[in-house]
Amino acid sequence: MNVWNFLADAAANSPNRCALRQAAGATELTYRETAHRAFAVAAQLRQNGVQPGDRVGCLMHNEIDHLLAYFGIAAAGGILVSLNTRLNKQEQQDILQHAEAKILLHDSAHTTRAQELETPAEVITTATTSDFTPTLTDKSEPAQLYYTSGTTGSPKGVVLTHENVCTHALAAVKELDLNKHDTWAHIAPMFHLADAWATFAVTAVHGSHVFLPQFTPQSALDLLRDERVTITNLIPTMLNLMVKEP
Repeated sequence: MNVWNFLADAAANSPNRCALRQAAGATELTYRETAHRAFAVAAQLRQNGVQPGDRVGCLMHNEIDHLLAYFGIAAAGGILVSLNTRLNKQEQQDILQHAEAKILLHDSAHTTRAQELETPAEVITTATTSDFTPTLTDKSEPAQLYYTSGTTGSPKGVVLTHENVCTHALAAVKELDLNKHDTWAHIAPMFHLADAWATFAVTAVHGSHVFLPQFTPQSALDLLRDERVTITNLIPTMLNLMVKEP
């Protein structure tokens, strides 16, 4: 089990199916294209000295590049550390230092903040490549490192192995009856496990992903309507609400 295998399977068996859509369909990637872009992220990390087991920070809104980072880091054998975009500079820096992140991938919206942090930072590549051999770590090795909110103290790092992530994704597929006709809306923050699991579960069934970079009630409703979303996860205060079309 390795999280990369979900995307590899989708690219091999549903290469022309729409995988990712953003900005009202202005940007669309098939599963073949998504895999090639994830390879490019992995190659970028390799060029920056990332080795299997290295931690890689990620500072991004909900967008295509965030999903590419999840799979690209796995293809490079790295461990993803996705940062809460709402934390202040010191809080983000403390997490990166504690995790011993080797590099920070970020989107253009977070360029200024990334440059303020002490960890070497790179804008995620927008290139595509199919000429890359992934370095897949064992199922018992860490895939992701998430930090708690720190409500009652300093944030604590929680390690998820590839087996943890894959098993949860497959259980979600069965529990929610996910299939290739589903369109998932990334509305809850992708740096949070409330949404991150769908990156893998929806990919596992070769479904489609759509993205809401920054939340407003109207933009969320517009996304649900315009993209004909069949399932998403919303997190009102004190309530975790799963919405799936009958």
